[in-house]
Amino acid sequence: MMICTPEELLRPGEQLGTDDDTQVLQRVFDRFAMSEYSALALSTLYRVDGTLVARNWQQRLLMGPGGLIQPTSNGGLSGDAATSRRLLWIRYGADVGVYGLVLRGPKTWPGKNRAYEAQHAIHATGVQGLQIEKIRVAGVHGDAINVASWHKDPAHTPCRDVVIRDCHVELVGRAGVCANDFQGLTVENCRFDRVAATVMLVEAGRRPKTLGPLMFRANVLHDCRSMAVHLVAGGRTGLVDVHIEGNRAYGQYGFSVAVDGPDRDTAKAAWPLFRSIHVVGNRWTSPEAPGRMLRFRDATDLVVRDNSGPVKNPAYLAWNDDPTVERTLPFVANCVDITAGPNQLRLAANKTAA
Repeated sequence: MMICTPEELLRPGEQLGTDDDTQVLQRVFDRFAMSEYSALALSTLYRVDGTLVARNWQQRLLMGPGGLIQPTSNGGLSGDAATSRRLLWIRYGADVGVYGLVLRGPKTWPGKNRAYEAQHAIHATGVQGLQIEKIRVAGVHGDAINVASWHKDPAHTPCRDVVIRDCHVELVGRAGVCANDFQGLTVENCRFDRVAATVMLVEAGRRPKTLGPLMFRANVLHDCRSMAVHLVAGGRTGLVDVHIEGNRAYGQYGFSVAVDGPDRDTAKAAWPLFRSIHVVGNRWTSPEAPGRMLRFRDATDLVVRDNSGPVKNPAYLAWNDDPTVERTLPFVANCVDITAGPNQLRLAANKTAA
């Protein structure tokens, strides 16, 4: 592997280490894409108040350790530049890796700011093979990692074979990982702390296509403020082969899974479009607000077993003793081919904060 540093790709008169390295570092990125090098190693702090774009990288690695990409504030920007800035945009390309970097935003408090929720740390569109490992994301208003097709691409090219592994995400204002167009996505062995919205969010769109498979497994969630996983339909897009397995959730907000497939009356396509959904072997503890929800609607081939943790609603305990009852319960609707249990769900009394 041939490795270079950004300083090796500078031209006369260019320098890094300024109040805003965006333009110079972008030129470095473009030269790297056309160079003989296969890895670009960042080892210091780069102030980036705009968006760095990795355009059509082929078999390229962006790596640390010690590399930190951080804006000075909300960017000192206004209008669209402030509301939609991404720190790193990986646009098209194939066999791209991001390893060992730190991407830090200006956010220092839990909760959401909808004016800036498109400010993602990493935004990937149309990449054919992407591996993100051992990175740390903190303090961004939007998603830590957003996987999508580019809205200006008439072909809506999806991301393929995306692996997110051994990463640490904390204090982000929207989702930990959000995906709306992919063929193959794995999120495993990651830690998510104080994520303000859903940790793993799939927003299936309105185009007649099918997403999947999706693996969300062996992750740790701590004090994340909304759902652990939300699979939500936008209309005609299907989602197949989902495995939510072996995750652990700690802290006051628990572990929630919601599957909201496209309604058969409005999908205008063969129903159901969400199928082969497996929720297996997850564990959660929630001393303050236990067991937020398990909700499944408009899906087929649904497997929910070997999960354990406290729940708030006595009706959830029906998973334990009669696997046919769930068809009539409010949190399971229009689902077929259901396998439920054994799950170790126990009723926990609500606690009032002192």
